[in-house]
Amino acid sequence: MKRELGKYINEKLGDFDIFDKKDSVETKYYSKLAIKITGIYLFFGLAWIIISDTLVGALVTDRFLLMNISIIKGWLYVVITGALIYFLVSSAMKKISKTVFALHNEVAEQKKREAEILFLSYHDLLTGLHNRRYFEEEIKKYENERNLPVTAILWDVNGLKIVNDVFGHFAGDELLKRFADELSSVFKTDSILARWGGDEFAVLLPNISANEAGDKCKEVIASIESHNQKSLPASISWGMATKILCEDTIVNTLKHAEDMLYRNKLTQIDSSRHNIIESIKKTLYEKDIETEEHAERLKDLSEKLGKLVGISKSEEKELEIYASLHDIGKIAISDSILNKKGKLNPDEWEKMKKHTEVGYRIVKSVPELAGVAEYILTHHERWDGGGYPKGISGTDIPQLSRIVSIVDAFDAMTNNRPYKKAMSIEEAIVEIKENAGKQFDPEMAMLFIDEVLNKKMEAKDDL
Repeated sequence: MKRELGKYINEKLGDFDIFDKKDSVETKYYSKLAIKITGIYLFFGLAWIIISDTLVGALVTDRFLLMNISIIKGWLYVVITGALIYFLVSSAMKKISKTVFALHNEVAEQKKREAEILFLSYHDLLTGLHNRRYFEEEIKKYENERNLPVTAILWDVNGLKIVNDVFGHFAGDELLKRFADELSSVFKTDSILARWGGDEFAVLLPNISANEAGDKCKEVIASIESHNQKSLPASISWGMATKILCEDTIVNTLKHAEDMLYRNKLTQIDSSRHNIIESIKKTLYEKDIETEEHAERLKDLSEKLGKLVGISKSEEKELEIYASLHDIGKIAISDSILNKKGKLNPDEWEKMKKHTEVGYRIVKSVPELAGVAEYILTHHERWDGGGYPKGISGTDIPQLSRIVSIVDAFDAMTNNRPYKKAMSIEEAIVEIKENAGKQFDPEMAMLFIDEVLNKKMEAKDDL
């Protein structure tokens, strides 16, 4: 963006250089002028002395001493006054030059500011592309017949809100800039490319048929898919329409492209969200102490406890999804907090607690997963009301949240963590018993110990 702005300003300023005062043309000019004035004065001063002395010589025959004195006085007068005049004229000219230089710079700076304002009024600050205002003004030039066919393409970056919520607005901005670069690399010349809105982009292609434009769209999609292997995946929806009749308008063409865009978006939105969720899970497994193995153990143990407490078949499916996604909000927590060896300080702990709310927002945005959002929000609530984020207690805590609370705590206790070594199953049982009725649902806790953990230990002993 800064490079584009600088280039634009230089083009607008043209030859209007901001020069250094020391080497300025004005300074050199006025210095020469001062020398010229002094030279002229000296010439006429000398001419006056010679002429006047000649006249005196012609009129006075014996005044040798007086003439010598007169010549000396004349020369002294000329030299002194000449030097004085040079100093005065030179100083005056330097002041004039300094004033001209300051005015010159002020005008140049004003022109620079005007160029910058003009650039920003027609460009998007984030991506460096033209903005919607420029696009809407510029398309008026392409209504005539010689530009037919004219193809309009509208693009939309799917899932930007999820990216902003999970990875932060900086990541969302980077995603937009990356897509803008992809468009710029494909639509290089003879087109108008602009950021149409928050997550939308527009392209106008004069003298380009629908087939030719479709090929360019395929280039963009292929490039996006290639980059998706290396970075945060971008999911793109697009719509296209072509003006082939002169009586039609580009505004109508854009409307048709927009209709197609939103039809495509409706068919792609579920898969794009799914891809983002899968990307988040993958990133979580890579950055966090949580692993796929932990998620699998959680699903297995949660299923066993769920059947013991008599959950329905539909709840069993929800429990499976919930167990695998319960800590998805940790994607927004820094590695230094997640993997800290030692106790978190109060500020770090407050940040850690936010992961339930972030996870809730992520899952809530995906319709097919929204049913487990409330469980994710409440999986760190305590039976005694001392949990977070709501501070609810007892049976006000959803049943599936109470199940995963016990199972998650057991798995955390019996597996190594950066801040703590693993306990034995026996030690974990003691810990769960002590916290039954405090952290955990007391009936579920005892059921988990008696029917799941004790049988697990018995099976282990049989081996």
